[in-house]
Parts: sequence; structure tokens; C-alpha cells
Amino acid sequence: LNTFTGFSIPAPRKQSNEDEDYRSWTAGQREMIISAFQHSNKWNHYTDVITFLFLTGLRHGEMMALTWDDLSEDCREISVDESYSSNYKVLKGTKNRKKRKFITAENSRLHQLLIKLKETREEGIPYLFPTKAGKRITSGIISQIWNGGIYEQSPGKPRVRYDGIVRTLLNDGYLPFYLPPYSTRHTFATLALQSGLDVALVAKLMGDEIDTILKHYLHKSSDDVAC
Repeated sequence: LNTFTGFSIPAPRKQSNEDEDYRSWTAGQREMIISAFQHSNKWNHYTDVITFLFLTGLRHGEMMALTWDDLSEDCREISVDESYSSNYKVLKGTKNRKKRKFITAENSRLHQLLIKLKETREEGIPYLFPTKAGKRITSGIISQIWNGGIYEQSPGKPRVRYDGIVRTLLNDGYLPFYLPPYSTRHTFATLALQSGLDVALVAKLMGDEIDTILKHYLHKSSDDVAC
């Protein structure tokens, strides 16, 4: 089934970051990253959220704000109304201050993921993608599982560096370069365009304007994406 079939989101005004790296992963690299999360003893809890980010292109703050109230009964419609700021620990409006509906095709990969989440939901936890402790996911957690961090050791002992999933894949030679967590959004855009999805629809799906999509994604070839 086509992941990008059956979506509908109104397009907002343009807001882009000129310094952002808009490269993306290939479909194969995306699946490698998802599989590595799935088979990780340490980080497999976060497989669903990484898959969701790759399949929707949602801004990470928008994902962090999602609760079960934002998901329709049939798991086909997601209300994207807010964004969560990890720095200030507050909910705010979306980047463009516009609410939108993200509608997925019935029985698509994303739809099946959302159904599974609903079936395995833990009572009393409001977040669509909670941490292992049932708390809200933050950008710091996404950075840790993706890139890595430093273990705090007891006094007198050195701190120990650990690698996240993508950093480990890079170090082991499975990925040709490193891209930050926000590449989930850029990968969605690039693969959607490569699949033949209309530029205007991709803009609606991402909550961006057509000019932004044309500038940052449409010109990219498969070679640009893979290197």
C-alpha cells in the first residue's frame, strides 16, 4: 500500500530555516534505521515513534504534543493543533499557528501502526508516544536515542560516551554520513515527491508552503539523497 495515499492537510504560510540541512535518507536507509531501533535491546521502545516521524514528516514538537484525544476512533485522523517546546516545557501553537488534520489511508502502514498503538495503550498515559516511564518524549530523548550522549558516572570516575542508533550505524559503516533527527521530516518530503505525490499535497502534508517544498526538496536527485 502507498504510505502517502489518502492524506489531507491545509497548507500554512512559509517559515523555513536557511541554515538547516535538508538532505534525507533513501528509503533503504530509512528502513535500516527503523530496523536497528526495532532490534535494539536498549532503544526498541522508541521504534514506533521513529517510524511515525518517518511516515508523517511531522515536526518533532508536534509529535511530542500528541495525546490520545488527537487520534480519531478509527485511527485514521490525527489532529495537529499544538507543539511542545522541550526548552521551555510548554505547549504552544504549531509553527505556522494553524491547526490541521492529518488523514491516513485505510490499512496503510501508518494506519496499522496507529491501530497497534491503540490496542497496546497503557491506561492513564495520555501521550501517543510516551517514554518508558510513561512521560512525555522530549527533544533531548530523541537526540539520545538517535545520536547518543554521556553516562554520568559516580564521583571520581570518568564520564562514558554512548552512541545512539544512527551514530552506531554510521560508526559501523552502514550509513555514508550523519544526519540529525529532524531528517525524518526531510526524508518524508523527499520520498513523497519521489513516489510521484503532487508538490501541493506534500506541502499540505508537511504544514509548509509550496515554495518551501520547491526550494528544498523538488530539485534533489536520488544521488543527492544518497550521498
